[in-house]
Amino acid sequence: MVQELPIPDVIHAAHRWVVDGVVLRLEGLLINADDALFEMATLSTEEFDQRRCFDLARQLRLQRDQIIGGYRHVMDRGRRVWALRDFRSRSSDAAWEHARNLGAKAQTHFAPLLNVLARDFSDLLECPVDSFDLLPISPTWIANGYIEARREAGFSAAATLFLDRLFVRYVVDRLGGVYGEVHGMLETALQVHMRPSAPTSVPGWQLEPLVPANRTTLRETVARRSQG
Repeated sequence: MVQELPIPDVIHAAHRWVVDGVVLRLEGLLINADDALFEMATLSTEEFDQRRCFDLARQLRLQRDQIIGGYRHVMDRGRRVWALRDFRSRSSDAAWEHARNLGAKAQTHFAPLLNVLARDFSDLLECPVDSFDLLPISPTWIANGYIEARREAGFSAAATLFLDRLFVRYVVDRLGGVYGEVHGMLETALQVHMRPSAPTSVPGWQLEPLVPANRTTLRETVARRSQG
């Protein structure tokens, strides 16, 4: 039996931060999908197309909570991966490959930052992490959580294509701020406990603002805990 090891608090917090950040973007996707479908219906002259758009918009409204809840459930399973330190390649089935394709652009675009995060997680967990793609907060894992939630909701093939395009646009392509905040959290923890002389920025990378000024960031939370 494989032993589950303790997970550092900062990694628990990072995982929760990513899941919550994606939920905010996923909710935005569903709202924008609803608006886009209404516009498509009003522009169409075909009654069948209009009815199909309205039916999908209604399905999205009725199943919004199910989709969000399903995504959270799938991502919560990733917590056991942290405990097992099981950062090997995942299944090569069609769904996982589709998830990798949906996350490929972000994996490439954010590569400098994700490589630094993989190093940070490796240091905190004291085990090798060959690729950020293998961690349960990677673009591929996030896309897989969405795919499982969407599949459970039972959307048609046409609706799936429509939603997948919106998922890449409104969620995957907007992960920079989420990962930027995680980078700040991990570097703060590592400076305090492991490598005080380490640089805290990624060359050529501009962190995006993620939270409003009146909301406490996880970086601030970690800093306060470290001082205590």
